[in-house]
Amino acid sequence: MVRMTSHDLKNPLQAALANLDLLREDIDVNNQEAIISLDLIEKQLSKMSRIISGILDLERIKHGYRIYNESVDLYNLLIQVVEEIEDYAKDNKINIIENFDILKQETLVGDFQQLKRVFVNLIENAIKFTPEQGQVWVFAEVEKSQVCINVKDNGIGIPSELTERIFERFFRGQQDEYQHVSGSGLGLSFVKSIVENHQGKIIVESEVNKGSCFKVIFDRVE
Repeated sequence: MVRMTSHDLKNPLQAALANLDLLREDIDVNNQEAIISLDLIEKQLSKMSRIISGILDLERIKHGYRIYNESVDLYNLLIQVVEEIEDYAKDNKINIIENFDILKQETLVGDFQQLKRVFVNLIENAIKFTPEQGQVWVFAEVEKSQVCINVKDNGIGIPSELTERIFERFFRGQQDEYQHVSGSGLGLSFVKSIVENHQGKIIVESEVNKGSCFKVIFDRVE
């Protein structure tokens, strides 16, 4: 039912966004009040569209709708991820520290764009829940049979009783000082599904007021 409803909502939302662009062309550029209202409408419609797209993507991923056959360069993938997220980090006054040169010879059979979304999502979450002037580390470890990519922060952390629930769809923690942080509660569920579809696993280690570390582990390509 959720999948069908989401699909039926997506088309009218896209139509509303398209007509919003047409409406902008007809509004006097000096009418700042109308422009502000249009910006607000677009922001909220876009938020709804992202939630609906997230639900549909999650359903597709959970049902394994693709066969992965792409050779993914993990080092290049993380370079692109950090480049994409660095402006968001600067806006939130968060310093990203990279240390994944060890991945220069590592590849994975999978889907580049899906894996990119995994790490964009994890780093974005780390930034959201880390106070200004905080740190987010993106680093890798390679063992004989496995590659581990870590996203670590020194933010608010996750209470131990919630660590098993954060990967549930629509679940959001209830830390009072971060109730203003936007999100649908779908991101980590989506991340977990993609990682598992690539025969990997994701582990979280966290301590309240000291930060969290999300470990994404894949088998190495022989």
